[in-house]
Order: sequence, then C-alpha cells, then structure tokens
Amino acid sequence: MSKPDRRVALAALGVVAAIAVIVGIVLKSDPGEDEQEGGATTAREATEKQSKTSGDTATDTPAAPQKPKAPAVPTIVVRAGEPVGGVAELTYQKGERARFRVTSDSAEEIHLHGYDIGKDVEAGGSVTFDFTADLEGVFEVELEERATQIAALTVNP
Repeated sequence: MSKPDRRVALAALGVVAAIAVIVGIVLKSDPGEDEQEGGATTAREATEKQSKTSGDTATDTPAAPQKPKAPAVPTIVVRAGEPVGGVAELTYQKGERARFRVTSDSAEEIHLHGYDIGKDVEAGGSVTFDFTADLEGVFEVELEERATQIAALTVNP
C-alpha cells in the first residue's frame, strides 16, 4: 500500500471509529422505543430491581420507630350524684404528670382540694384534669355543691 492509500485508509478508519463512539453515546443517553417501554434495562437498573425484590436488608429502609402509647387516662363516672363503683383511688409520684377525667350525667363543679383546681362539667359531658403532681399527700376530689367525694388522689414522694 502506498503512503497516500494508508492515509486514506486511516482517515476512513478514524471516521468509522468516531461514528461508532457517537452512536454509542446517543444510544446510551437516549433509549430507543423498546427500552422506553421496558424492553431493555441497564445493569444498574437490574441490580436495583433485584436488591428491592430479594429483601436485601442492607439497603432496605428501616421502619420508623413507634411512639410509646400514652398511658390510659383514668375516668371517674358520676351518675345521680354518686361515683360509679365507689370513690376512685388515684396514685401518682411527686413530679409526675397527673391526669384523670370525670364524666357526669348532671352539671357539676368538680373540685380537687389541696391543689385548688375546680372545673365545671356539663350534664352528659366530661372534663379532664391535667397537672404536675408537685404537692405530696392525699387530696379529695369532690362534687363541690353536693360535698360528695368521688376520688382520693395520692401523691407519693
């Protein structure tokens, strides 16, 4: 082969190589119709898909921790001016959050002695007491107008 023929052959080979590179780039960045419809997947997509379906715990997102359930709020039920089941015993530790609810079939003022907290409850309604138990001792919860005790609230040191 003569020197000019080699140059032409090398130039042609360079053009073919350049076209192959361009075609490869275009195909990689702009998937054809078959690939867009799910006909072909890349190695990365296949790996991600397998990871999701195989239950690979190293890549799975852990479940969010559950919040602890709030303690149940004791409820004192008042019917015909009397606590159902007798005088309720409520016990808390000093500094603890004290919560209890009173439901009544008649309108009443509920009074917590010692803490001097009074709340009105409507007939058929309920009222919630929520406070920090910062005084030690035993305190009476009563229907104020009737002077009827409905609970004994104890706060321990």
